[in-house]
Amino acid sequence: MPVAGAMYDKFEKPFAMIAETKAGQEAMRSGQGKIKIRMEQEQEEIRNLIRSKKEEIGAHVDRQVEVIKLKDLVNRCIEKSRRYQRLQRRD
Repeated sequence: MPVAGAMYDKFEKPFAMIAETKAGQEAMRSGQGKIKIRMEQEQEEIRNLIRSKKEEIGAHVDRQVEVIKLKDLVNRCIEKSRRYQRLQRRD
């Protein structure tokens, strides 16, 4: 067997393994890229859900504030009416 042929045979398997390793690494990089894109999409979905819930909560709080203001107004009107009735009884 010629020397060159023996050297080729000796290094053929390691070179093939290196090529497989590089191919595997490239596949992993590609997979990681897909995972990163999916994670970014899911993070954006979560941000949108949080934003939506904040808006819902804000609207609910605003409604509750209006209810409290109305209750306060009604209570003040009732109190004024009671005062007026007391004054009417005195006269």
